[in-house]
Amino acid sequence: MPGPRGYGALVKDAENVTIDGVRFINTNKALIVDKSVNFIVRNSRFEIGGDAVVANGGSNLEFSNNTVVQVSMKETECLQPEKTAYGLSRKVCEAQGGVWTDGWHQDAFQFRDGINGLKIVGNVVRNTQQGIGQMDASNDAPVTDVLIDGNDVEITGLHSITMNEASNVRISNNRVRQMTGKRTVIRAGADATVCGNDVQQSGDPGSSRCK
Repeated sequence: MPGPRGYGALVKDAENVTIDGVRFINTNKALIVDKSVNFIVRNSRFEIGGDAVVANGGSNLEFSNNTVVQVSMKETECLQPEKTAYGLSRKVCEAQGGVWTDGWHQDAFQFRDGINGLKIVGNVVRNTQQGIGQMDASNDAPVTDVLIDGNDVEITGLHSITMNEASNVRISNNRVRQMTGKRTVIRAGADATVCGNDVQQSGDPGSSRCK
């Protein structure tokens, strides 16, 4: 069953903290990290209904050798006069005269708003909608100094690894797959180093040999 609409852990303004070998279950958002410094999460397991990790601001954040697995979800709801329909988009629901409520979204790792120094290494992601991504709002500060290396990402959505707006980025030696018959590609800015990745289709960006 989906867990409550709550956090497994909320970490704000922390310094020099390590989370090692923790299992997160039955949460909507498992771990929120807000403006923390020298923060490490490693060797942990996230069994999620919603997002696993959301990090906002801070510096020197590391997420290494963790496993993220979707085990439950809450679909969209469309309240109609005679019934409640599930899994409909807002557009379809409202066209049918219903009142739409969003469901849960599963991002394995979501980063935004001025993080300086970010390392995502050796993680395994299975069956989530999105994998590793920068999801900035329009007024966010840029994410800088990013290493994404050696992760194994299988998703049901479209964004396996996305770092379009970050600077000083290296994305290397990752495996990315879309598991529902669609296609996912690694997305990064023009100045990023993207190499050595096991991509979904021949010719997809990021598969060239690292120099």
